[in-house]
Amino acid sequence: MSAKDIITAYKVAVPAKQTQDLPGLDKNIVPGIEYTAQEYWDNEGKPRLQEYVGSGKSKGKYALITSADSGIGRAAAIMLAREGLNGLTFSH
Repeated sequence: MSAKDIITAYKVAVPAKQTQDLPGLDKNIVPGIEYTAQEYWDNEGKPRLQEYVGSGKSKGKYALITSADSGIGRAAAIMLAREGLNGLTFSH
């Protein structure tokens, strides 16, 4: 299967290889990063991006995110906040 055979709602199915001087910056990644959009498929097999809506599973709880890299920590923090988290701490 080649990159052009992939059906996706994202702008680019397989982004071109990129390099940045370290530390790299998320804002320099092309195409831009979708931290909170999830890919959904309709009954006709067409993909679309939709913002994640939390269900309150973490309501009233606290979280500690450790050693996150490459935007994963940011995405995790956003998703946990949407689940109703009371507090969040990062540690590297």
